[in-house]
Amino acid sequence: MFSKGIVAIASCVLLSGCGTVKGDMEVMCNMSTVCPPPEGDPSHAAFEQAKCLEGKIKTEQGRKAFESLAGVSPQERPSVMRNLAESAGVTSCPQADALERSLPAK
Repeated sequence: MFSKGIVAIASCVLLSGCGTVKGDMEVMCNMSTVCPPPEGDPSHAAFEQAKCLEGKIKTEQGRKAFESLAGVSPQERPSVMRNLAESAGVTSCPQADALERSLPAK
């Protein structure tokens, strides 16, 4: 009985079939590392990164969080992303920092 539980947990971890909202937010917050942008056309790079992230997000809540960012203005996106991360227990969000740095100065 005990070994079946270990096998189930190992399968979950190795196959990434089990996920948490925190794990999904960590993936989103570390997008540049998890899904590095391909070189070339920046608009194509953004599409490729989004496609990569979709494949790495494991929970329905994570998918909803990811999708919700698309409807937020670029100026609000860093703070919304930080709030989503914080509510999931993620303390650092490099992607939100990068988004904030990319905004035009006020």
